[in-house]
Amino acid sequence: DVAGGSGWCHARQSAEYETLLEVVALEHMLTSNSPIDYKSECMKHAMPQVVRQGENEDYVLGCLWPVYLACWHKVLQRLVGPYGARASSRVHFVDPARADINYRPWSNEPRYRNSFIGRADLPAVSNAAFLWHWVAIPNKTDSM
Repeated sequence: DVAGGSGWCHARQSAEYETLLEVVALEHMLTSNSPIDYKSECMKHAMPQVVRQGENEDYVLGCLWPVYLACWHKVLQRLVGPYGARASSRVHFVDPARADINYRPWSNEPRYRNSFIGRADLPAVSNAAFLWHWVAIPNKTDSM
């Protein structure tokens, strides 16, 4: 979502994802009385890498977000359990089916799609969310 900045592929969000892994790893270490079970192995996928988008394409500096996300899910499951049954006393996991805490209006609400920008006949807001993430909306302050 948030590309570029600070050397991270997905600036703020990668830092948040990585911090979550560190917090649950520290909790796991304390509660299991064992050595820490996360040594930042996912971090290498959060940094820009030289990638090729196709066989005949030039190399570019880019991100492999699906690789980072797969690593993140694997580590999170190892530390706090599978999706839907994660257990942590330090982190409360919210089921996105019950409350979307990173709701992006531009991808979920028809009224914020480019075809409706500046029109008076906007469709009604159709979903409720805990937090609306106003990324990628032109003139967003006019739409809030």
